[in-house]
Amino acid sequence: RAAAMAHTTGGPYHLAAELLRALLAVDAGDDRAEVARKLTHTLALIDPEGRADLAPLQSLLDLPVHEEAWPRLAPPVRRSRSIAALRTVVLREAALHPLILLVEDYHWADLPSTEVLDAVVEGMGAARLLLLVTTRPDRYPPWTRRSYCQQLQLPALEPESAGVLLRELIGPSSDLASLRQQILVQAGGVPLFIEEIARSLNESGVVAGQDRSHGPAERRDEVVIPASVQAIIAARIDRLPPLRGRLLHGATG
Repeated sequence: RAAAMAHTTGGPYHLAAELLRALLAVDAGDDRAEVARKLTHTLALIDPEGRADLAPLQSLLDLPVHEEAWPRLAPPVRRSRSIAALRTVVLREAALHPLILLVEDYHWADLPSTEVLDAVVEGMGAARLLLLVTTRPDRYPPWTRRSYCQQLQLPALEPESAGVLLRELIGPSSDLASLRQQILVQAGGVPLFIEEIARSLNESGVVAGQDRSHGPAERRDEVVIPASVQAIIAARIDRLPPLRGRLLHGATG
């Protein structure tokens, strides 16, 4: 499993490196020596002839690269070798046993990592490989129209299911019935929107208490349901202490 994140979109190979770490079973607490050991162990299993292109794999894992010429190679050459090396690792792993790769939030994936996935798809053929990709409608992989690719559109939650989710998030109290209805109408069955609205209400004290049942009645009467997830995040940023707010704006702007 590997997931792209909004703040890594401009970082080349971030998603590809996460995918490689997942294939090697690298843990967050592993030091470089342990990561190198896991790379060596995996390559010994999937590449007993020792033909793997080691330098790009070491680079992706932020390990010392033993190939002296690697830093001096032209960027297109390093890019081509990195894509080919990771493609080889994935397909040879799939040759040993059935493999499922889960790639989440493809819409935030950096371009070089999407090229790695393209190369894997191009070469998978009869490999025992299932590639699951989640993405938003504004960015689909280029291979989604292939005959061996199946798209599953996730519709909005039905009102009953959305209501169940919301009761779990802010509580089932009858005092909140009107507020829950406002949220359901505004969110339109989008789970993320429902979750973010509920989180915002908890943070602002509109709903409170150990059972999340209710906050002050006057605050509930005055609550305005945000128009979008972006509006919720903007309001959350506005509630930050001034110094943290400036730091966040400086980091993102």
